Amino acid sequence: MWQPSAAQLGLKTTCMERWADGAGKLVLGGTCLNVGCIPSKALLDSSHHFEFIQQHARDHGIDVEASLDVARIQARKDTIVQGLTQGIAGLLKKNKVTTLHGHARLQSAWTGITEQAAQAAGRTLRTGTFPFMASGRARAVGDAEGFVKIVADADNDRVLGVHIIGPNASELIAEAVTVMEFGGRAEDIARTVRGHPTLAEAMHEAALAVDKRTIHF
Repeated sequence: MWQPSAAQLGLKTTCMERWADGAGKLVLGGTCLNVGCIPSKALLDSSHHFEFIQQHARDHGIDVEASLDVARIQARKDTIVQGLTQGIAGLLKKNKVTTLHGHARLQSAWTGITEQAAQAAGRTLRTGTFPFMASGRARAVGDAEGFVKIVADADNDRVLGVHIIGPNASELIAEAVTVMEFGGRAEDIARTVRGHPTLAEAMHEAALAVDKRTIHF
């Protein structure tokens, strides 16, 4: 889990969890601990033991009759899950991580440095921002919140950072990472042709905004 690590670094950290037990009480661990990885592995382990008795115990000179008690198998699984979820609760409490019962979405991604960090380092900057509300594709899919922001060096136009809050952020950021790896400029992004209408056009428009020549905003 990353939440304790972030808290240990001194960051104000919150864990948002939507899982609840039969009484509606908050249960930590998400899909993995409650219904995914851990429960399935516990059940598979029980089935493995049963299969060994049925199919292979005789090979070891062991003769035994076996039957399945599904309720006890489920109870064992529940005990394992409960122990781990309670352990997470203790870990978060120990590291002063706030827990909230509900769900949230931050479809966000970034690479490089922020505008504030660049200014603190004495860099002269130009920035460009394009809101997803001005993207036809974003509005068509009903997810038009957020923006793309590009931070570039004012002297050579080299991209110093890209920050995305909005739909498909984790996919769109790949282009920015590639451009920055090769020391690319905002103009390189601006000159790259994209399909229309696509969310990727927001990156193109943000690059154009660095030079104050956006098309759709």
